[in-house]
Amino acid sequence: MILPCSQASIVVSDTSPISNLILVGQIDLLPHLFGTVIIPAVVFQELLANGKNHPVTQTLQSLQWLEIRSITDQRRVDALERDRNLDPGEAHAIVLALELQATQLLIDERLGRLEAKR
Repeated sequence: MILPCSQASIVVSDTSPISNLILVGQIDLLPHLFGTVIIPAVVFQELLANGKNHPVTQTLQSLQWLEIRSITDQRRVDALERDRNLDPGEAHAIVLALELQATQLLIDERLGRLEAKR
């Protein structure tokens, strides 16, 4: 059984967990488990990339619990992209999680998870 995080927790997400949960009709799991979820601005742009009629784009308009933030340390993002071969969404999510001292990072790509643990 998965228990909801406390309201004091900070949860940052990459693109895939949000888009995949929308596509399978289970996006309501995130606010149930975590309350507010924060995504980097780059992740928001990736989520909108399929166009205005895509289910992900349409669903994003109604998510009151989703918060969009920008990172402050672009050099750290650049280093993760260049040196660790991460995509922009992964790199921004990791850096934002570090900057906010997040208690949870939702990221599904293997390389991104390994780097986040490091």
